[in-house]
Amino acid sequence: MLSRLWYLVLALAVGGALAGAFLNKSAASREAEFQLGEQLRRDRIEAELWMRLDARLRLDALASIAVEPEVRQTLRSSSGRFGTPAVATRKRLSQTLGTLNAKLEEGKGDMVFAVDTEGEVVATLDKNAMGSERLDKMPLVRDALRGFMRDDVWVYNGKVFRMAARPVFDGGRYVGAVVHGMEVGDDLARRLGSKLPNASVVFFFRDSLIGTHVGGAAAPSSAELKNGLAQALANLGEASDSIELGERTLALASPIRGEAAHAQVGYIIGRKGSTVGLGGLFANTFKEDVASLPWLVVIGVPLMLLLLGLVLLYLEHDKAVGILRGASQNLAKNQTGSLPEGDLRRHYRKIAE
Repeated sequence: MLSRLWYLVLALAVGGALAGAFLNKSAASREAEFQLGEQLRRDRIEAELWMRLDARLRLDALASIAVEPEVRQTLRSSSGRFGTPAVATRKRLSQTLGTLNAKLEEGKGDMVFAVDTEGEVVATLDKNAMGSERLDKMPLVRDALRGFMRDDVWVYNGKVFRMAARPVFDGGRYVGAVVHGMEVGDDLARRLGSKLPNASVVFFFRDSLIGTHVGGAAAPSSAELKNGLAQALANLGEASDSIELGERTLALASPIRGEAAHAQVGYIIGRKGSTVGLGGLFANTFKEDVASLPWLVVIGVPLMLLLLGLVLLYLEHDKAVGILRGASQNLAKNQTGSLPEGDLRRHYRKIAE
């Protein structure tokens, strides 16, 4: 009876330990999801800071174009009483812009405009584009023509560009501006993703992805992030919570900073959390944690319980079996006439009787 009771106690202890482990797993899963959401919010802050810094670096790099004598002289001529320069002059300026733009290396623009004080495009990278395009309605250009350095994001000819504009100063006055644009695509996603290890980044324009970067095997795929695009567009411009894309996969969407945000341009950062199984509960265990365990209690208490269980098993079973074995041998040798039922308990006594 005592050994059976002991088995019950042991079963209850094991059940309690398993229940505690599963409860701990649920709590750990909730904590892991919370930490993943917090990490995504930090990622968004870091992404915004990096894009601001990158815009500042592009504005600084534009100084090499804005101080070029040919650029200053041609824009001064265009802004003066002589009006738009001759086609040959504009083509030469286009070639100069192409040469200077190539020297920007990683900051090389996909489009560069030289704009006079009226906002008219005097030259671009395309030396054959000699039309009379005007950009004076764009806030970015207006500010640059008033002497301010600005950055923005445009949707231009159906594509998304990160823009920067710097005023051109000559002869003691502003004579125009240099406007520089880099298309938003995979390269921007890659450069931003390199600052966010194990995260995937996609840029979108309405319902299309225009730039993707996957941060390795531990990061969600671009297809997974695209699955959350509809929800991202529905909440764009709001302080939205994380988007759940699947088991252990969260994403956070944000509109891009600039005019293009009104055209539903933005980016999504996605991460995968770690698996929290019963074994995963100990994934972050350190040597110091193991060393701090009360080993005397951890080892001593189970050993005491084991000894107690063995004693109870001996008293209830092994002792009676031993008595029966010895008495049976004596009975076989005619050394006794009966089994010692007085020394036995419960069913062993009935066997002896």
